[in-house]
Amino acid sequence: MSFKTDFDIAILGAGPAGAAAAIAVPHGYSVVHIDRGGPEKEKLCSGLLTREARAALKKLTGSENPPKSVRRNPSVPLLRALDFDNNYSTAVQVEYMNICRASLDKWLLTLVSRPDYTARWGANVIRIERFDTHFKILLSEEAGRRSLTSKYVIDCTGWASVSRSAAGAGLASKRFALQVNLPYASDVHEFRAFFHKDHTDWFGWTVPKEDEV
Repeated sequence: MSFKTDFDIAILGAGPAGAAAAIAVPHGYSVVHIDRGGPEKEKLCSGLLTREARAALKKLTGSENPPKSVRRNPSVPLLRALDFDNNYSTAVQVEYMNICRASLDKWLLTLVSRPDYTARWGANVIRIERFDTHFKILLSEEAGRRSLTSKYVIDCTGWASVSRSAAGAGLASKRFALQVNLPYASDVHEFRAFFHKDHTDWFGWTVPKEDEV
């Protein structure tokens, strides 16, 4: 006797990957979409679409250009890399589109048009158990804990890998990042990446967006 699940597919993460998955799943499959923040929560992101990302967007939506409400100025074709450790600077031509990441997520989710779609925003995945025919997912929500079942799980949470940690397979390597919005009034419009070992073991970047950076 087969086990009847609450949903056919559980999608974890409501960023661009999660929204794309929700759009792409064929009709006829019931979907529950789980995200700890939801589309209203600001994401840690530079908000730049590469040429490859725009090609994927066109394949998904029919256009490589999101609505004007998603785009931000300036969209400049120059990325300047500043290596302070080696006193070196270089500039390269890029094809980045400047966007607001939160607006992109919200717009993509408006394209999810299916009668068998349930969104559970503000839900943290605590544990995932795998059985022969289904998955059991334990959630922590404002109203308390609850569990649901699905035949399949699609993890779109990126390097955080919620399914990996929730299944007890170990945590992903820790990364710490800070994002600050500051007033910006300058005629110099460049995307910049900079390296300085006294400040970070990775890199930093600045992206002008309207009157901020």
